[in-house]
Parts: sequence; structure tokens; C-alpha cells
Amino acid sequence: MIPILYYNNTQISDMYTNGIGRLADCISCICTEERNGIYEVEFEYPITGIHYSEISIGKIVSCVPSEGETRQPFIIYRRSAAINGVVTFNAYHYSYLLSYALITARTYQGIANTLAGFHNDAVYYNVPTFTFGTDKTTSGQFTITGVQSVKSLLCGQEGSILDVFGSGEYYFNNASVYLYTNRGSDNGVTIRYGKNLMSINDEIDGSSLYESVLPFWVNSSTNETVTGSVITTLNHKYWTDENGNYIMDENNETFSFESIIGRAAPLDLSSNYQSAPTSAQLNAKAATWLNKNKPWIPKRNITIDFVPLWQTEEYKDIAPAERVKLCDTVHVIYEELGVVATAKVIKTVWNVLLDRYDSIEIGQLLSDYRGYNGNLRIADKSYKIVNGIITAER
Repeated sequence: MIPILYYNNTQISDMYTNGIGRLADCISCICTEERNGIYEVEFEYPITGIHYSEISIGKIVSCVPSEGETRQPFIIYRRSAAINGVVTFNAYHYSYLLSYALITARTYQGIANTLAGFHNDAVYYNVPTFTFGTDKTTSGQFTITGVQSVKSLLCGQEGSILDVFGSGEYYFNNASVYLYTNRGSDNGVTIRYGKNLMSINDEIDGSSLYESVLPFWVNSSTNETVTGSVITTLNHKYWTDENGNYIMDENNETFSFESIIGRAAPLDLSSNYQSAPTSAQLNAKAATWLNKNKPWIPKRNITIDFVPLWQTEEYKDIAPAERVKLCDTVHVIYEELGVVATAKVIKTVWNVLLDRYDSIEIGQLLSDYRGYNGNLRIADKSYKIVNGIITAER
């Protein structure tokens, strides 16, 4: 679609009009959205284009951000110098205004009350009031210290909603925020070499693995410091699956990862306590953190470029089954490379003008490598993964 320009004080309800006008001379317009991450648009516009003189920081540009979505407002925050008469503009999603919705120290019980509090108790000074919802029913206490922005409390910092109430996936729609347990779905979509896969980059990173932490707390005013003990939740040095069962090698023996045993990283827990905790409290918090984050498991990301088959004549009759959105589960198969992965879409790059994806990125879904095929490198050792069985390469 062609992006539409609006004034910075345009109401959400008025953003389905033509506003100031359509940016018909737009050269390119790309929307990037990450799972619980960035949500931004970048577009190029010629200085001779219609409405160019009215494009400025703070104005709103509206466009369709991805497959099957409705138009969304993005606020222009950067203008780059013209090169050959073309200017690049960057805009962030309307939900970024939550960085300026402030909420003071208080405590809520349960996730529903917490999100309701973000709507009712936050100070929306010269910022539109947002609404919040969720399908999660998690109980527990959510404590806010000092004065913080609502956006930082949603995700992206220690002690956020996702830290306290468990994993979830945000959907930002105009001035509303909804937290899904699972935003996407698994429609059985396969991306396969010889069918719709054009390029692939399969990366497994084991360069920063560790299995122990040394927790500490520091008072930023007095530099008072409390230190815990080196904590590890591993009672063995072997790979296990999500059920705690040992993963076996080709000789049906447990597979050790001695190359990373002994690594410990510092764990700053200062933001978790207003006053000095005991070493025992730090140790308990560290054990919880390790069980949740599992820093001994390598991360796998697969970046792919594929043909959106639903836009082709041959596949138009099965189009609904082939569509892919952010947070959907997909199945990538490239047998020649040994890639057979089931994972979530964690990033989409959408070409607004052409109404198609430029690329998607999928990330590890399971907590181990059972069912995966590929290669793994830790320190100076190389390993092969075949159907979840890890074998040291000799």
C-alpha cells in the first residue's frame, strides 16, 4: 500500500482517512517487527515528491505492517540527510509512546490487575491513554519501585511482566496492547528447499555458554555490596531434554559438555531488592534465574528468504494454509544442509509498497535439540546433531 501522512495530534479514530495525503512518490517502505521487540518503519522519499515539505519529525505515517494486518500508525523520529535527492525517514510504532506513560511505586496482585493498573494508574501526560488485555491468568505479585515507564515494565528489563508472570507474546494494535500466551499458530506451513525456500542462514551460537552464576547486590548510593555463592542448578554435566532425560550419543552414552563446565558469570540482582538482601536470598533468586534462562543451552536462529506462495497463481487455492505471520510456528526443511527445524517466527521484514515479506527470521522453539539436525560449535570443539543426538566430530 502507499503510506499516508498525518499530523502528530491526529486521533486514532481519524487515521482511516487520507490525512495530509498519500505519500505516492515513496521509493521504498520497509516495516520490521520482532517478537516482543522492535516495531519500526523506514521509508525513502524524494525531495521532489508530493507532500515532501510536510514530512517532519513527530508526524505520523500509516501503513500496513505485515501480512493480514490492518493499517498501523508510526511516529517519525529521524530524518537522514538527502543523498542524490532522496531522504530516509525512520518511524516507531505508536505503542512506543508508552515510554512516556509513567507509573509510580505500587504493588498489584495477578497479571490481570497489573495490566488494568497500567491503564488506570499510569500518568498519560500529553500521551494517549492505552488499553491492555491478556489471555493469561497467572497469579503472583507485581511490584513497581520508584517511577517507571509502562513500556519498560511490559518487557525488556529485569522484573518486567514477562519476567514475573512468565513468557508471552505482545500484540500492539494502535493504542491497545494485548499479551497472548501464544500470539501465533501452527498451520503446518513448511518452507522447503525446492518448493519455496530461496536462501537460508542457519546459525547455532555456543560462544557464550555458562552454567553457573555469582549473584550480587550493590547500593548505587553507598556502594554497599552483598555477594552470594557460585550457584549452579546442574547436578551433572550432561545434555538433557525438556523432561530432564539424558540425551545420548551414538554409542547410547550420556553426552557431556565438559568444555563449558566451570564457567560462571556475574548476576546483578540489585534491581530486585530495595534494601540489602542476605546472601541466602541472593542464592535462591539466582537458582530461580538459572532454571528459567538456562544459559548453558546454545541459541539457534535461522534467517530465511522464501516465496510467499499464497501470492502465486499456482497456490492461490490453498493460500490460507501457506500464510505466515509473526509468532507463527513454521517447519523449515533443507535436507541437503541437514536443517529440519520447527520454530517460531521471531522477526518479519515487510515490504509495504509491494505487499510482501522481504524476509522472516525464525528462532529456537524447543528448549533442547531433540528433533534437530545441524552442527554445533562450542569453544574449539565441533559437534553434529542428528535427530537430537549430539555427536562429537573426530
